[in-house]
Amino acid sequence: QETDAAIRGAIESALTAARTDLSKTALREAISAAIANTGLQLVAENAVVLNAEYEQTGRLLNNTDSVSIESHQALELREMRAEVQGELDG
Repeated sequence: QETDAAIRGAIESALTAARTDLSKTALREAISAAIANTGLQLVAENAVVLNAEYEQTGRLLNNTDSVSIESHQALELREMRAEVQGELDG
């Protein structure tokens, strides 16, 4: 779907641009910009969830506000799920 591709592209750009950390706020802003002309908008709360797994240590972060990035680490999008609610969904 075109919207999913736009969201994925925005996330991948944010991952590439992140240097010392990646914040949920930065992701939210990137996604909002990507869908601005689609007629869609992010819901007020928990529209963006940031999870991370540190491959070498197995450390997991679930629904965190920010992910720290060391110079030797590379961010990789593993899973993205976009859900669109209709008028009757709530």
